[in-house]
Amino acid sequence: MRTTSPCRALQPDLIAAASGEAAAAAAGRVAAHVEECASCRDAYARYREVETAVGALRSAAAPVPDANPAYTACVVTSVKGSSINTVQTPWPVSPKRHGMDWNP
Repeated sequence: MRTTSPCRALQPDLIAAASGEAAAAAAGRVAAHVEECASCRDAYARYREVETAVGALRSAAAPVPDANPAYTACVVTSVKGSSINTVQTPWPVSPKRHGMDWNP
């Protein structure tokens, strides 16, 4: 796809308009341009699709991994008496499975 000079100059406003961040004047220029330019209209539609997908990801709750009880117990046991007050295990993996011995 080959873009013309006016189209290239409009790209920052096109992206800003698709994400809802364009100033009113810029959004108006984009709206007028995409009525006449099929290439920019297609680009705008793609930018909107990306913005919609990113917005859905931003609003989705992050998955919480299940902690392996044996691993959690091993880690908690290994830090007793140390200066570590809390332990969180973001992955359900046993340290012995990976050749680590965490028992003091």
